[in-house]
Amino acid sequence: MAAVFSIVASYLKSPSAIIRSSQKTSLPLPVLCALVEGESQGRNVYGNDEGGVFATPESSEDIVVTKDNYARYRERTKAGEKSNGVGPCQITWTGFHDAAEREGLKLWLPEDNVFFGARHFQELLGLAGGDLSKAASLYRWGPKGRPEGETEEYEAAFIERVEKWKARLAGTDTNGGDRQHPSTPRDLTIPTNTCLLYTSDAADERSSV
Repeated sequence: MAAVFSIVASYLKSPSAIIRSSQKTSLPLPVLCALVEGESQGRNVYGNDEGGVFATPESSEDIVVTKDNYARYRERTKAGEKSNGVGPCQITWTGFHDAAEREGLKLWLPEDNVFFGARHFQELLGLAGGDLSKAASLYRWGPKGRPEGETEEYEAAFIERVEKWKARLAGTDTNGGDRQHPSTPRDLTIPTNTCLLYTSDAADERSSV
């Protein structure tokens, strides 16, 4: 696994969290690496969704997620402020943060954040019948799908990254590890007008990562 760690760490932050989450959820490592790379490059930061609680101007550095500022983020979003992406997997929808708290997961920690995102993508992959592009679209846009006028750029870029990660990791052993958090569907009702990870609860509040 040393070779795998070295490869992942050469391109992404939070390599241990990524590798372990792949093992725990059985989401193939090239797929998870491609997902995390597109969302944050593995950085444990807040996204810059327009109007989001901790969004920063393009000229400013992204705000690192900490236990303390995550508590403030939760207070403010519960009070009605717009959410924005959190952590390596850019978890945004407040319902997911609520669910994570109920499970005892700490989304300000890369390990729990990546596990949550990996498990969710694995569930979407099942809903999409194993189609990676469709799963990526669900991850980005939610159950209603890509809005009219939006291109397939997100999905195409994701598939391209998956192929690059397959090549990078070719010949290495990406299996192994435990499954402390079984990848099983959760009892979580998601409104059909909610974009899963990248919006607040309003269906028309979309953002790019």
